[in-house]
This record gives sequence, C-alpha cells and structure tokens, in this order.
Amino acid sequence: MSLRTKFFAMTYDRQIAGAEKAGLRAFRERLLAGASGDVMHDQFINRLCDAIFNQAVQLKFKHLCGEYCTASSFGVWMGASVLRKQQIPPVARANQTAAPSSIKTVLIVNQYMARNYSFVLLARR
Repeated sequence: MSLRTKFFAMTYDRQIAGAEKAGLRAFRERLLAGASGDVMHDQFINRLCDAIFNQAVQLKFKHLCGEYCTASSFGVWMGASVLRKQQIPPVARANQTAAPSSIKTVLIVNQYMARNYSFVLLARR
C-alpha cells in the first residue's frame, strides 16, 4: 500500500465528518463496489466496505464485466438498473444484509489498478 493510500485511510474519518453530518449516513443503504478480485489492488475497497458500509447491502460488479479503465460505466449501468427495477440481482450480492423494501440510492465505488478511484452516487427521483 502506498504512502498516499495509508495517509488517506488515516485521515478519512476527519475528512468525512462534515459529509456525515450533512446526511451521507442515509446514502449508506446500498453500495456497489468495484473490487476486481486482485488482492493487492482491492485492499482499499475491501477496507471501506468492512469499516464504513458494513451495514449496507453490498454488490460487486467486476466479476461480471472484468477489470478495465472504464469499468465504472458498467457499475453506473448496473446501479441505474437496480434503481429502476427495484431489484438486487442475486449474482451481484456480496453480503447477506437484508434488502430494503424501497431502493432510493446507490453509491458506486470503483478503483483501477489501486491508483484511480471513483465515487458515483445515483439517486432515484
């Protein structure tokens, strides 16, 4: 893990405190994570899922589309499908947290080669 990644992990709680107060906690309902299955590159996303989103319904998408530099677009498509259909595909489930009756938000977290990270929040109107 790089020094930059370690620093980010150490200061994350302080950085996110304002967003928590502003209502980010409500967006923790669903998490669509872009873990590729590569142990070295997935450390950050796995820690994020375990520490912050452990009560959220977690979905994975890269085992369905593969690892490439625009895989986030597949995650956005999948997240939009979950919001539109109000169904969580069993093949994407990463944990056994009970699904809510109404899905209002999906947070997509993706990484590419442990250098490029993206966070996309989708919300249903």
